Amino acid sequence: MADILKIPHLNPLHFHRVPDGSFSYDLIPYFEEKAVYLQKFLGTDTLMFQLQLLVDSWNSVGYRVLDSNGTEFGTYTGGLAGTLNNYNIWSTRTTDNILTGLPEGIYYIELTIDLIVTGNSVIRTYLSEPFEVVKEITDSLLIQYSHDHNAFDIGFYPSGLAASKRSFQIRLEGGVLSEGFQPGSKDSYFIDQDREVTLLDSQPFNVYRFTFGPSGGIPNWMANKLNRILSLSEVLINGIQYVKNDGSKLESSRDKLYPFAGWVIDLVRVDSEESIIEVDQDPVKRIKYGLQYNHHVLRDERKFTSSDVWVVPDEATILATIAHLGGSSTVGGHLKEAGTVYWLTEHADNTVGFNARGCGLRLANGTFDDFREQNIIWTLTLSFSTEYKILILQHGTTNASIGALAQRGGASVRLVRSATTEELLLSDGSGCTPYTCNNGDKIRTVKIGTKVYTGDYLTETLFRNGEEIPLVTDSSSWAALTTPGYCYPNGDVNNI
Repeated sequence: MADILKIPHLNPLHFHRVPDGSFSYDLIPYFEEKAVYLQKFLGTDTLMFQLQLLVDSWNSVGYRVLDSNGTEFGTYTGGLAGTLNNYNIWSTRTTDNILTGLPEGIYYIELTIDLIVTGNSVIRTYLSEPFEVVKEITDSLLIQYSHDHNAFDIGFYPSGLAASKRSFQIRLEGGVLSEGFQPGSKDSYFIDQDREVTLLDSQPFNVYRFTFGPSGGIPNWMANKLNRILSLSEVLINGIQYVKNDGSKLESSRDKLYPFAGWVIDLVRVDSEESIIEVDQDPVKRIKYGLQYNHHVLRDERKFTSSDVWVVPDEATILATIAHLGGSSTVGGHLKEAGTVYWLTEHADNTVGFNARGCGLRLANGTFDDFREQNIIWTLTLSFSTEYKILILQHGTTNASIGALAQRGGASVRLVRSATTEELLLSDGSGCTPYTCNNGDKIRTVKIGTKVYTGDYLTETLFRNGEEIPLVTDSSSWAALTTPGYCYPNGDVNNI
């Protein structure tokens, strides 16, 4: 019989089944000293994990965040990320932001899985080992890991595309002591018949002896997880990529009759360390509200988008997305960013990572209005004469509606394209390949239904031919425009 459920050991958390399983504390032999290990995370860390479920052998997966008193701090459904070897890959969503906003304290993840066993629905519950959310950790190592192919029951590329690459994070106390640094080199020599030696090549490198674990050590399940992580092709520790030194393996330092151990291993940096280098990582642009454009920009023959694949959505596309997400009465909550940083009031869960914010708008007379109260997004659909249809999202409600705005008005822009065959397998909210603007800015994208949307507002300042889109700040000049122009939301450059 095939396994119907796999919970990979490479997940950052360690799970056991309820009620049959036991916490690691309960598995310590009676003759050893009792000890408790709390895995630690910062609230800014990203916690992601996966399951593999045999195709057609499950109904649903959900999970909750519980504190040490059993109080619920969040409930999530995750989503299907792809299929691998007849197994569906279920994953938490990047937009779940599991750790964000959690007060300092001790927590558990409770997994509830509805499986189909011999044709019947069977509910299985799994509980993670406890973890602690803290504001700061002295001498901690943030380990980010991925691999060059799907392996070890993890879908590192769940859709098979490079754009679907998954990385995971785990944090451990530890570091490199001063005595843990050892320079070395790999040398090649030529020895002639007279036994004269010529150095052909010498490649210097540095070996770093990493210590993992707090003063009390880590349990065996964490050491097992760490060993698996260090066997992957891509391991970054505090942002720097390392590989194991030749023949190196984890070695323990353990007190007799104590269940936990500290672990050390020799690692080598992947880069050459030959220079101090400033790296342009070409990141996805961090965006608050983006820029706002009049409708002339969107219809200009010089072309606003960097590729014909990407377009400004028409009304029909917006309405189809609204229907896909449950209808106009609730879709606003799914599209809007949660919290009151970018909205006056909170009525949002942002389940698909669309990050809609209260950008407001610029009226045709050049004045700004409704900042942090409304989000106005252009469509390409003509409403009446010189007005075009817009998507309206408002604070204080989960509703979404279609309205109209004069073409001389200023509104935000999101682009859309059709999802590829591989992307259609992704769950809503999954990230896809970023969109690159004509000015080089990279914009995050998300899959929703059969479409891929830009997940943040456009910050485009150029047409496709390289000509600049005019920036118009003065109200009277804006009101007189019959040609393309853009502006800063609420007239403030700091709002981009």
